Amino acid sequence: KKFKKKSHSIMAEVDYSQMDALSLKKTITVVNNFVTNITQSLNAFSDRAETKLAKITRRIEDLEVTMELLETKIKSVPDSFFAGGSGESFQTATDNNTTATGEGETPGKTLEG
Repeated sequence: KKFKKKSHSIMAEVDYSQMDALSLKKTITVVNNFVTNITQSLNAFSDRAETKLAKITRRIEDLEVTMELLETKIKSVPDSFFAGGSGESFQTATDNNTTATGEGETPGKTLEG
């Protein structure tokens, strides 16, 4: 069996031509209230979105700096270390005391600290 869905309208049929118009003052008040509420909501949304974007931007910048430091560290390791060389090659590379900018550091100081 097929069931027919009955259409029920929530709003009653209204003949608006028989109704009195709203006063201009009331209409302006309602429109102004609506515009004010929407503007406040959009401004609050915009503020939250800007705050979140600023946090994400800072995090991306931090990650870019970290990635650059790690890339520089990897570049400072001799190719022989990756080609099956001994751990001695890696020790020699870390004893050069170079930072991510290529400037010398005091012995014993690392990029982590």
